[in-house]
Amino acid sequence: MTTSMIGLNYLDYNDENLKQTYAGTYYVYYKIGGNYNYNEKKFTEPDVAIIDKAVPDLNELPETASVYYDGIPKQMVTKEGQAYCFYDTDRHDFTITYSVSDTETENPWNLTFYAFGSEELKRTAAGSYYVYCHIEGDDNHKDWIEGPFFAGITVYVDPEDPSGGGTAPGGGGRAIPTPDIVVPIGEDDKIPESRKTSVEEAIEKISAGDMDPNVHIITETPTTIERDLVKVITDHNGSLTYTENDTTLFFSSEVIKGIGAKDDIHLSIMKTHAKDAGSVHVNNGSIYEIGLTVEGKPYSGLFKEAVLVEIEHELPANVIHDSIIVIYIADDGSIEYLNYYFDGKIVKFEVMHFSEYAIDYELGATVTVNLNGGKVTELGNGWTDYGGIYRKAFKIGTTPEEIMADLGPYERSNCIVTSVSASSNELTEDGMTITVGWLNVVNVAVISVAILFGLALIGYTWYTMRGKRS
Repeated sequence: MTTSMIGLNYLDYNDENLKQTYAGTYYVYYKIGGNYNYNEKKFTEPDVAIIDKAVPDLNELPETASVYYDGIPKQMVTKEGQAYCFYDTDRHDFTITYSVSDTETENPWNLTFYAFGSEELKRTAAGSYYVYCHIEGDDNHKDWIEGPFFAGITVYVDPEDPSGGGTAPGGGGRAIPTPDIVVPIGEDDKIPESRKTSVEEAIEKISAGDMDPNVHIITETPTTIERDLVKVITDHNGSLTYTENDTTLFFSSEVIKGIGAKDDIHLSIMKTHAKDAGSVHVNNGSIYEIGLTVEGKPYSGLFKEAVLVEIEHELPANVIHDSIIVIYIADDGSIEYLNYYFDGKIVKFEVMHFSEYAIDYELGATVTVNLNGGKVTELGNGWTDYGGIYRKAFKIGTTPEEIMADLGPYERSNCIVTSVSASSNELTEDGMTITVGWLNVVNVAVISVAILFGLALIGYTWYTMRGKRS
């Protein structure tokens, strides 16, 4: 690009007026000053410097619905999110719009977004929904989409009003998949007769809409599920979710049919205080006994499909994520290590038979990594992101190099890493802090060009003077 050289104001390299704040493309012109022997020289072809638009931060997450079906459309976004930045001391708020999708999408840019409170954001039918946020950028920030955030509508059978109606307290259930019918029974050891009819009617209603109903029973004590309810569930290809205190079991329709109960079934879950079961000793975790009784006898067969087990297991902050183990302990004392998923609060695994299960783990020390404005592009397992501050526990003795390799790749716009400093050479019980330093490559480019032109000027002066001498 060339432009008229008239009116350009040339400044010294260190002049603050050469700095730019806002996103855009800038053109840098140079000149070599003259003296009584040399004419001033201006370079008409500029170098290009670019400040990319930043990604706007979602400073406060939106709140989404976890409500109960009553036939009335419900807003899936119940509280707006907030995204803002500061220009000098003035706060600038970005406009956020929302989209509610029945399915998770790989390309949310194809969705249509609406203002908070719009009718298009309401849903009526029971089910799971996916909420996406579109953040409208400005001259210095890109348009951006965050999500999905999850919302759900479930059918609830009120203990006080089993005929239905009303809004249930406490939000949705904890099962996977999202339940269609939620039946909390507290300390009762079975569903009261006054409520069984309402549950069966809800199953019929959902089945009439070509849906396979999921019934979620929430209890605080071992519970009997009576034969007639089991039959209604199986007749309508339904599934069963059972939560007893901090443990949830999910039985697919195939599992329930495979059990083939002609009488009541009885479920019990107990978190024991024992540290030993068979040949297994747990150091920091717990042992669970999961029991299923069918027609008065312990069920000893294998399930037709795996039963999903979810256990809310409170783990200390310094637990080593990769050390968590889940062990199946058979009746004969033999053991099997199970695959599992842990999301920071809930341990999830699948079983083909009920018995004793142990969850155990090792303890280490917590590492904090401060990226100073950078972001991890592919976060490693077990890390928690606190807005650019990342934390995870590791074994004592782990080195900073091993920790940063586990964190995953990270970057900062227009910057290169200049330093990675740690509070110690290896992890101790006191923990470790790692800080990353950056250098803006735009500044590096300006410095490099200035040095090259300085060298060129010296060389040109030396060459010219040498020619005059000769």
